[in-house]
Amino acid sequence: MGQAHSRWCSLKQRSAHNICVRGLSNLQLCVVYGVDKLGATVRANMQAAWATSAQCTSQVNSMHLRLKHFMDRIRKVSTKYL
Repeated sequence: MGQAHSRWCSLKQRSAHNICVRGLSNLQLCVVYGVDKLGATVRANMQAAWATSAQCTSQVNSMHLRLKHFMDRIRKVSTKYL
């Protein structure tokens, strides 16, 4: 009777251990998936921010160039008539 009981207890412990291992394994998968998902989101946001930043920089450079050309024309005209 004692051996049967101890076998049943060890089976129960093994079963509980397997459930814990499976639970931890699933938790690990969830954490890894979550971290990957978060990393992908951060990368996408950074790329979008970089693209927006690059676009803004390009627009500012373009405006600066147009302003420079405009100021050059004003200088030419003003020196021509002065």
